[in-house]
Amino acid sequence: MIGATTSTTLDLTLLNNSDTIYSVNQIKVEIGLKIGDKIEYIPMGYYNIDDVEKTDYTIKITAFDNMIKFETPYFSSLGNSCTLQQVVNELVSKTGVKFIGSLPSYNVKKLEGFTCREILSYVASVCGGNATITRDGNFTIVYPKEINYSITADNYFEYKREEVKYKIGKVSCQVKEKEIISKGSLGTDSMELLFENPWVNETILTDIYDRLNKFEYLGYSLKWQGDISVDVGDIISCTDTKGIVRKIPILSQKFTYTGGLTSEISAKGESKNKNSFSSSGGTVNKVNRLVTEVALVNKAFINYAHINDAEIRNLKVESAKIKTAEVEIANINNILAGNIGAGFTQTIHLTAKNVVLDNTVIKELIAKEISANDLKSSNISTNKFKIVSDNGKMFIWDNTIQIRDNNRTRVQIGKDASNDYNMYIWDSTGRLMFDATGLKSDGIKEKIIRDDMVSDNANINGSKLNIHSVVTNINNGTTLLKSSKINIDTLNQTLEVAFSSLKSKTDGIKTKTESNSTAIGVIKGQISTLIKNTTITDNGSNVKLQDFYSIFKQTSKEIDLKVSSLETIKIGAVNRALDTKTIRVSNKLTGGINQTHGMYKVLTSGLELGNVTVSFDFEYTNLVGVTGKLPSLSIQGVGNVTSWNLGAFNPNNFIRKLILGSAETKKIKIIYSFKITENHLKNEYWTTNIRADYLLSGNFKVSNFKVEKGDKVTGWTQAPEDIDNNIANLSSRVATAEQKLEPGRITQSISEAINCGKASIYTVTTILDKTGFTIKNGAIKIQNRAGKSVLTGDTKGNLTLKGSIESTNDTGEIGIKINYGSMTFTTWGNTNKVEEVGTILSTSFPKDRNQNGISIATSGQGDYISIGHKKKDGSIDNSMLFFGNDYAGSGHPYTKKGIYIHETLYIKRNVQFSEAGFEIKTKSGVLHQIFNGDNDLLAIYGDNGIRLGSRIGDSNRVALWIRERTDGRYGQEIELFTDLKCNGYNVYGANEVNSDLRLKHNITYLNDETMLTSTDMYNFIKDELKPTTFYMNPPKGSNIQGRAKIGFIAQDIQNTKIGQYLIGYDPDGYLCYDVGSRIGVVENALKVAINKIEALEREIKNLKDKGVV
Repeated sequence: MIGATTSTTLDLTLLNNSDTIYSVNQIKVEIGLKIGDKIEYIPMGYYNIDDVEKTDYTIKITAFDNMIKFETPYFSSLGNSCTLQQVVNELVSKTGVKFIGSLPSYNVKKLEGFTCREILSYVASVCGGNATITRDGNFTIVYPKEINYSITADNYFEYKREEVKYKIGKVSCQVKEKEIISKGSLGTDSMELLFENPWVNETILTDIYDRLNKFEYLGYSLKWQGDISVDVGDIISCTDTKGIVRKIPILSQKFTYTGGLTSEISAKGESKNKNSFSSSGGTVNKVNRLVTEVALVNKAFINYAHINDAEIRNLKVESAKIKTAEVEIANINNILAGNIGAGFTQTIHLTAKNVVLDNTVIKELIAKEISANDLKSSNISTNKFKIVSDNGKMFIWDNTIQIRDNNRTRVQIGKDASNDYNMYIWDSTGRLMFDATGLKSDGIKEKIIRDDMVSDNANINGSKLNIHSVVTNINNGTTLLKSSKINIDTLNQTLEVAFSSLKSKTDGIKTKTESNSTAIGVIKGQISTLIKNTTITDNGSNVKLQDFYSIFKQTSKEIDLKVSSLETIKIGAVNRALDTKTIRVSNKLTGGINQTHGMYKVLTSGLELGNVTVSFDFEYTNLVGVTGKLPSLSIQGVGNVTSWNLGAFNPNNFIRKLILGSAETKKIKIIYSFKITENHLKNEYWTTNIRADYLLSGNFKVSNFKVEKGDKVTGWTQAPEDIDNNIANLSSRVATAEQKLEPGRITQSISEAINCGKASIYTVTTILDKTGFTIKNGAIKIQNRAGKSVLTGDTKGNLTLKGSIESTNDTGEIGIKINYGSMTFTTWGNTNKVEEVGTILSTSFPKDRNQNGISIATSGQGDYISIGHKKKDGSIDNSMLFFGNDYAGSGHPYTKKGIYIHETLYIKRNVQFSEAGFEIKTKSGVLHQIFNGDNDLLAIYGDNGIRLGSRIGDSNRVALWIRERTDGRYGQEIELFTDLKCNGYNVYGANEVNSDLRLKHNITYLNDETMLTSTDMYNFIKDELKPTTFYMNPPKGSNIQGRAKIGFIAQDIQNTKIGQYLIGYDPDGYLCYDVGSRIGVVENALKVAINKIEALEREIKNLKDKGVV
């Protein structure tokens, strides 16, 4: 089953000690385990009291875990489409129960009219799991998971198994009343899992099928000793009495604790004939939706209702006929609230429950028993009572109503901090959306302003219509602006005058451009004629420059294109920013403050006192702010004279115009103005940048950057200085070309280049001069005689080589050779001229070629691999040496192959090896140490102590603990947790001995009718046990004599009636005795002795009573 919302029930019976237990209380249940002198408490969960039943002797409490908080109506405030995480967040908000775990990134549709528990069921089933409450009181989605835990026949009482194994082969989901989608198929050994969920589609069902496909188990029920560490959803191992091991999932679990712990676990399935599992839903099962324990109804109009039991908090009835009424307190005007006279009653019985003395009721008696349901007052003063919701997110106090979410206040009505009366609404990020002054900008989350919402006489100020898109549409369209006179700036300059001035400047630039174009055109003709008629002398014959003609023709075309571009230059307001044709790009955001990204140089020449406008296009992707910080993104600039003081380029923070966290690439136009002052004009220029604060990641581009006079924005143009530079460069290139194209100079240059090699030959991508051959764009291709490329390079600097690379010395001896997949090293020594000594190569494991890697190894004549530091004199200060073979060099300290470490070895800063020994750093910084101590003795010292033991399975078992004394005295102590074997003798150390009836069999109680009696044991100690003193033989190789001991010799009693029960053999064949049996013998003998003593005491007493001394 999937989609289950399991709930845990607690039935707790306590002694009635007259404590008051309220039904609104929550219980935290823990079970304590006594380990030594300490009690370790294991949490079982938090439970909400539902019912308390008291008797004279006991209190029985029925409680449920936090799943009961989900039995509340679910009406969503989300949109029609939301994420699964948003649904869960809303469940957390409505129930007050925290969610732990992760969820798939599904989008689901909005559901309403259900309980929160039903919505949680849909969340669980869409994840392919079940919902449950953790021991910490949180809710989560669980899936069957296998843990390392085993149950054997030794610790279970009853193990029932079903006949057929259940295996899921097909998963089907009913998404609508008559629509079922399926994944998988049924087989002879598989079954179908059917559930309902309106959120599931084909993709989600595939994910669920992949998780559950072939999940199988054998249905069972098991009663056993129990273990409070296992949970529902765990899969454990169970070994039956025949030794068969099965994996069993825990789908149901019940604990019973009455001084001892027992548990019942099970996993049930459907019968094979039915061949399907069922996970009940609630979208189309109309009967189940009608017959329910919880009805979610906003308004009900009922003509007739037959109700067995009704619990109603507030009931208003115009007329009522009640056959029998039992009322604890009835507020009736003529009896309780008015005066009581003889006309109304004949007998008055006054008790402390209904007597009013003046204005004082016996408060102490009422206050102990009163509850919120008992209040009959028509007015509740919010100055005396603070009204708070169950989850603490809504309260009413004084004249203020406040509603919060998990992080902040969202709605506040009434008196605020300034003692004014207001209504505030904030969004989830804390931005104010509405107050008494009206709707704020953050209150409009979507594009809702339409033309019909604007008043016919709105009279919107023109300064508020300074919209770039409007200007652009007018300029590019056919809109006619009708006006006799238009002022365009603060100086009252008219549009007519401005256009006249602008036209004269444009005409001047046009004239200059046409002049340049004419000059370049003439030069172009000269270049063409000169190239065609020019000849060079080659071995005594004249040859025309046909081979060079095409190159110069192409150059002239490029010049022509430059002139064309100059002819189409767009003339607009003067841009004072330089090099704005270059787009600035940045992706270096790390979350810090004052991270600057260089922009453009802005000249102050041409600017004057008054407004200046800055505009640029800002394109960005996935800008993410630091959690809990206020991110900022602003344009700013430093003056070359005033620096960051008065006169700096005025900043503008435009972060609020951006949508943070958006993965889509967005582009906006940034426009702002500021006033130029005398301080600004002290600078020759500003150096601008974009400053980022608390932006963790993302990237952005800045283009079409423009700084212009006035407060109007015009289209982007280059600065005149950039245009003049382009023209100057072009004129210089034309002049240089004209000079170089003189017939004599061309002949001379080409002759020198061909005959002497002193000059340079330039192409678009290469340079050939006396220094060598240069490739400017990185593209290169070298072919062999067969026409195949052996060396290629692209414009990004990437080289591809076929074959090998060899590094040699002046005599051609190879030092390093790089081949496909390997690098080989050889020596250049004087003794051994050229020997291969090592290699770095790609390798794989012989048994599994899919396991690949890189190997560094000696090869050929190589003896070692050294890792160290090369000193100034060329010698190597070795830190680590790897020897591949035994090396018996004369006087050499290394003779065996292996790894030699010369320096201290550190492992993650906590473990270090050195000549001093082995050290482990503790969390407090103190070192555990293992080293060679005095007289070459191995020394082991641990901070706070040492534990010794063995690893059994996955568990560490302590056998010996050496530590500081635990009784507060100075010194050390040794605690033993196992049997100790000393010189062939076993010493058993146990504080507790198992004596449970269930661990024993063939039990015979000793009496006079049995062959063995307590008297036999008494006589054994009195007559047959021979006390002796002796010394234990010292260990082999030792002459140390121990202390004398008192005891007995096993052979003396081995064949006696009692001794045969005591004496046995240890694993080495020596006689030993059972301490437990010996104690039993002493106890029984002591019992007989006590009886004899008591009998003698009675005889003495009788003699004394008779006067016999």
